[in-house]
Amino acid sequence: MQKLMLASRWLMAPFYVFLIVGLAALVYVAGMHLWHMISHIAETDESQMTVQLLQLVDLSLLASLIVIVVVSGFENYLTPIAKDEKSTWPIWMSQIDFAALKIKLIASITAIASIQLLETFINVEDSKDRDIMWSIAVLLTFVITGLILALSDYLGEKGHGKDGH
Repeated sequence: MQKLMLASRWLMAPFYVFLIVGLAALVYVAGMHLWHMISHIAETDESQMTVQLLQLVDLSLLASLIVIVVVSGFENYLTPIAKDEKSTWPIWMSQIDFAALKIKLIASITAIASIQLLETFINVEDSKDRDIMWSIAVLLTFVITGLILALSDYLGEKGHGKDGH
């Protein structure tokens, strides 16, 4: 039974492959967005350019989030990633545990929600008050959730010591 349970972690592998395929699709979407932005630059005003650039930032944050989930999930749940001395891997890639991952996830989602809210404020004349209020409520929910997660991790580490004992 124990071998079966341990082997079942490999059922996560297809999810990481799917996320990588999704990342490739996201690159395509970002490329199309950039192409549209460049091809219409002559008729774009400053606020429209700002919104379009924020949308690219939004896509890059989402892409970063996918990379963090894939790399840390693979290493934490499947198998350590072999790194040699000449590796170009950033140091953080092998240091993200579940607690750090959930904080990074909520921080990335909060940043994405912040960009969405900023886009709403830039185009405030096209936005309904109800949509603005919902955007603010969603952002505040993510901020509060992040603070609660960070506080619970802090209290957990303080109560159990840094090494978990």
